[in-house]
Amino acid sequence: MTNLPKLEDWNAPWEHEGEEIDPTKAKSFAYSLKSKIQELEGRVTERDSALSTYKEAEAAAAQAKLSDTERLETQLAELRAKGEAGDTQLARANDLLQVRLDKGLTEAEVKRISGDTLEELLADADEFLKLVPRKEGVEEEVEDEPNPARRAPQAKFRTPGDPRSAEGADTSVDAYLAKRAGQSSWLG
Repeated sequence: MTNLPKLEDWNAPWEHEGEEIDPTKAKSFAYSLKSKIQELEGRVTERDSALSTYKEAEAAAAQAKLSDTERLETQLAELRAKGEAGDTQLARANDLLQVRLDKGLTEAEVKRISGDTLEELLADADEFLKLVPRKEGVEEEVEDEPNPARRAPQAKFRTPGDPRSAEGADTSVDAYLAKRAGQSSWLG
């Protein structure tokens, strides 16, 4: 794009040939200028609209990022709180186990101990032991084998030919039938 000269130095298109102003040429020239102005104004409007749309989309993306960041920060804080709560529960269980081992308490007795720190738990365990008489050498009951009354019955029925039958026993079908033939039937 070239710069326009000063108005005094500028010649209209019809003045190049030394002609006088022709109204038709002047009207045509003015019309083309006006149409170029409208075209350029349209381009400016389109670019302004596109720029506005871009800025809105950029702001929405920044807001979405900010929202995601805030959401992730909230989730991180929640997970940290859960982790700290889990650590607290684990530390408490560890302290109770330590008291149980140090003082020789049973699991049921340890449940009666209260305190927030290991020192408080140990002090309460000492107080508990002063109040509750204990026999020396009494250990917590541990069942090595399950109670036979609670055990599921085991079938001892064996079929002929069962490899789990007593060793040396004749487990053939013929031996079984011969044995049954020698027994009396209740029918008769």
